[in-house]
Amino acid sequence: MGDKSNAPVSLLDLVNCWRHSFCNGAYPANSLYGATAGLSALIVAFLSPLIPSFSAQIVLWIGLSVAVVFLLRRYQPKRVPPVLRETAEGETLTKIPAGETGRVLYEGISWQARCHDPRLAIPEHQRVIIVGRQGTTLIVMPEDVIQY
Repeated sequence: MGDKSNAPVSLLDLVNCWRHSFCNGAYPANSLYGATAGLSALIVAFLSPLIPSFSAQIVLWIGLSVAVVFLLRRYQPKRVPPVLRETAEGETLTKIPAGETGRVLYEGISWQARCHDPRLAIPEHQRVIIVGRQGTTLIVMPEDVIQY
């Protein structure tokens, strides 16, 4: 039936474009955005007898959705960037006695560390794999103990 390039852009196309660019691009998509859109739609549905114009209802829905997102974002938990990479390696600076702490060099910084296995001692200058972190203490295992 022809070329759609000259077809007028509908309000639904604009809403869809706004939704995709706002929710999926600049901000992480999660249930907060869906919930705010749903909440805004319910509010507009209750107000629809007072606002007969469908275009005005759409504009109100978009405005409420944006306002509620910005109001609720402060209550959304902040993302904490991971401190350790998936396969982080270090080297012991001091001996790590069994069940005690020692020092490990990780990314050029000396960290307090303890062995994941409390029965295992790790000698100094040995390569270790960092398997976790508790506060400022790294949890490590000797490289030769871990099987890849």
